Amino acid sequence: WERSLFTKPADRDVVCHASAWDVDNEDDLRIKMCINVNAEDFQAIHHELGHNFYQRAYKFQPFLFRGSANDGFHEALGDA
Repeated sequence: WERSLFTKPADRDVVCHASAWDVDNEDDLRIKMCINVNAEDFQAIHHELGHNFYQRAYKFQPFLFRGSANDGFHEALGDA
């Protein structure tokens, strides 16, 4: 989490759309989101954490089985 982006940097432009990243399929999980203290961002950050937990669930699967069977399923787990 140390290399995640939670606030908008002052020195460069970034896209602030929330996203969850599994960078190396090992232990480098990141979230990119410019967070404000409000209910909408609270829900969004937990949605992204759901993606990260799901990415960890198939960490030891062969490469072809690391993605979700359907993108909608991945989104549903993000909301759970």
